[in-house]
Amino acid sequence: MKKILIVLFVFSTRAHCAGTSAAEFLGLDLGARSSAMGGAYTAVSDDSLAVNYNPAGLAWVSRKELSFSYARWLEEITCQQAAYVQTLGEKFTLAVQAGRVSSGDMEKIDDDGNSLGSSYDYTALQAGGSLAVKLLDSFSLGASAKFVREDLDGHDAGAAAFDAGLMLRFRYFNLGASASNIGGELKLYQESFKLPSVYRAGAAVKPFEKLLVSADAVRNRDSDVVRPAFGAEYRWNGEGDIGAMFLRAGYQSKRDKNAGEGFSFGAGLEYKTNYELGYAYVPYGDFGGTHRLTFAFRFGSERGVREEETEPSAEPASAGAGKPSSQNRQAEIEKAAADLKSGKITAGEFRKLLRDLSE
Repeated sequence: MKKILIVLFVFSTRAHCAGTSAAEFLGLDLGARSSAMGGAYTAVSDDSLAVNYNPAGLAWVSRKELSFSYARWLEEITCQQAAYVQTLGEKFTLAVQAGRVSSGDMEKIDDDGNSLGSSYDYTALQAGGSLAVKLLDSFSLGASAKFVREDLDGHDAGAAAFDAGLMLRFRYFNLGASASNIGGELKLYQESFKLPSVYRAGAAVKPFEKLLVSADAVRNRDSDVVRPAFGAEYRWNGEGDIGAMFLRAGYQSKRDKNAGEGFSFGAGLEYKTNYELGYAYVPYGDFGGTHRLTFAFRFGSERGVREEETEPSAEPASAGAGKPSSQNRQAEIEKAAADLKSGKITAGEFRKLLRDLSE
């Protein structure tokens, strides 16, 4: 009985407010980084998790990325998602993703709460693709299309949905806005349900180099309530094979009175700038706590930078008047390549340094 109540809580109210939408799982925070930051991710989106919040953020993913997210929800409810991001030159980005939610077996009961001696389950699937384009150095647009399918006790339904977003991104300040799950209806038990459209607007700022702070305003289609969300991430630059370590925290306000205070916490570890493991814990008051893990693998050269450009020069050492020696140039290129991979400088700044050293 408790599990049935929890499933209804998660998939019918999305832990925020009662509604009349189907496929409520589309509004869940799945990724570890975004969940730890309270879901305040609309203006942060710069990795594969952007497919869930703001597809325009994909334009700022610097390398190819493959990620896997796993969420252990209340009782035996689990969520999984895989996403792949492909950079296409300096302006375009493609992404594909697929996700699944499962409740596990639930006991059937009658109207009086008595067991009927059998069980059923809830399963939901969704998959889609995204395209983002960087129109200006600081402005991008993105759109996604996906197909959603739900199965409840042998009754299933499917529908198409669309997302759209925009982002303004500067060195220390970002703005973003998105609309998600715009589309058709799911028909279950001879009744039609609209998809749970979500509208977001957010800002993110770096008050100093290692700290990122974000805020979102979120509104669901079937509610007039605007929910504020806040997040923070602190980064420690690592040494050797440890690229960086992260501490994250967030807060969502105006949640259901039984869903806890709205705080969330998490951490992350980056290894060799190619691998990142993130964890988030989100308590839900009387219902218990939830856990999320995300593993990301980043590979290939930085967007707009050829792989060979980051390799040290092999020319013989000689010094010219007024120019650094080949040995010094090689040391500067190696340092800049490391800064590029760690995010300390942009691809444009790296290319300018190469031009300056070659003059």
